[in-house]
Amino acid sequence: MPAAAEQTTELEAALIEILADALGVQQIPLAANFFDLGASFALIAEVHSRSGQTRARISLVDLYEFPTVASLARHLGGAEYSCRLRFPSGRNAAAKRVRLGR
Repeated sequence: MPAAAEQTTELEAALIEILADALGVQQIPLAANFFDLGASFALIAEVHSRSGQTRARISLVDLYEFPTVASLARHLGGAEYSCRLRFPSGRNAAAKRVRLGR
C-alpha cells in the first residue's frame, strides 16, 4: 500500500494493488517508476491482463508511456475511475481499428 503520507485516489489505490501484487512488493510510491522497481515486459503484460479483471483494460502502451502510478492515474482520469479507462470493445476500439486500417 502507499506510504502513510501519500493521499491516494480510488484509481491510484487500484493501480497500486495490481502493480504491488505483480511485483511481489508491499508498497509502491506514487512517483516510483515501474521499471526501476523491477518490471519487465512479461510483468507489464501481466499487469495489462489483470487490469482487465477490473472494469477496463489499461493498454500496454499506456503502461510504458506512463510508468508511475501517479502519471498513469492522471492519464486515465484521476478520481474519475470508470470514465476514462479504455474498454477493449465498443465505439473507441472500432474507431481505433479503422484508423489503423484493420
